[in-house]
Amino acid sequence: MRHPVSLPAFAAAIAATALTAGGGRAAAPEPIVIGMVAPLTGTLSAVGTGHRVGAEMAVRELNRRGGIRGRRVVLRLFDDGSSPTQGVIRMHELAADSNVVAMLGSGFGGTALASAPIATRARLPYMSVVPLHSLVYPPRKYVYTVAHTTRLVAYKLAAHLRKAGVRKIALLHDNGALPSEGARVVKELAPRYGLEIVVEREFPQTSTTLVAELVRVKNSEAQALWLWNTNQAVTITKEFRQLRLPQRLILTSGNATPLYLRPVCPDANGATLASQWATVARHLPDSNPSKAVTLRLDRVLGKDANVFSYGGWTGVMMLADAMRRGAVTRGAVNRQLERLVFVGPTGIHRFSRRRHDGLSSRSLVVSTIRKCRLVPVPGQDLGG
Repeated sequence: MRHPVSLPAFAAAIAATALTAGGGRAAAPEPIVIGMVAPLTGTLSAVGTGHRVGAEMAVRELNRRGGIRGRRVVLRLFDDGSSPTQGVIRMHELAADSNVVAMLGSGFGGTALASAPIATRARLPYMSVVPLHSLVYPPRKYVYTVAHTTRLVAYKLAAHLRKAGVRKIALLHDNGALPSEGARVVKELAPRYGLEIVVEREFPQTSTTLVAELVRVKNSEAQALWLWNTNQAVTITKEFRQLRLPQRLILTSGNATPLYLRPVCPDANGATLASQWATVARHLPDSNPSKAVTLRLDRVLGKDANVFSYGGWTGVMMLADAMRRGAVTRGAVNRQLERLVFVGPTGIHRFSRRRHDGLSSRSLVVSTIRKCRLVPVPGQDLGG
């Protein structure tokens, strides 16, 4: 006697047949999409390219390990052209795409500042690779950064200058969002560290020479020149040496990269800067938790290893870690980020609801440039 088949049972049988057709393999699950906006062209193209290289390496690494929760990871990448206007357009596009679970923000400061409110409104976890203090203080919902903020860098260098007996400084910076914020922080902190700013000059990001500004610094009472700039730093350093300025040259974390050190060699020798652990990995003791991570990345990245590629890799891996710990949705990723502890090349990141930068000045190293390489200033605790 034949028994009737219920409609639910019949539908289940059809579904099972569809899944096993073609060798018995089930349909592949939908990939996890991580968005990214970067300045791949324009004034900060070298920065954006570095972030892209690191992010793409992280995606390849995740997929070789089977993805996240058995799902492949896809990086949806847009170029903002080093323009906040283009960055906002791309940001709106990613925010509106429900398939995008989280994203990496632009290394162009103007784009990052304009994009952060969009991320908050869209409840889209936004991992910034630009170290803007104002991006995460006060903490914005859904917005985080992988980098040491301008304030942390300024604290570290101001303390070093005070210890070195420097009392009068000159301050030069371009008019970009990040250098302008860095200069504001220095002016705010200067009295606390006994520093007097005797010369300050802002210049356009498109400047091709700073001879006039450097001559003014040379003839001043300044004992050190503190430069907040990435794009023109090679030209400025060469002019600094050609004009024989007697002042110490103080740089920032964005200059701690072969992209600066190679073309400016040997003119940068003697300069001082503060940067993440990764930039001096070979000088770190084995007890430092970032050393092994960085040396492995260096072997894989080769000539592409720099502060920007480290940042791109770290951003993707942080998001992946959050997705492993919770559901792969925007809200769940954000909840996990607010309690995430992550060890990467940049340092040990400890996030919370009230802290969206995660790093401390402990994972910054003050180094001098010797023989065109970064060498940590003696007397620092580099053990982590």
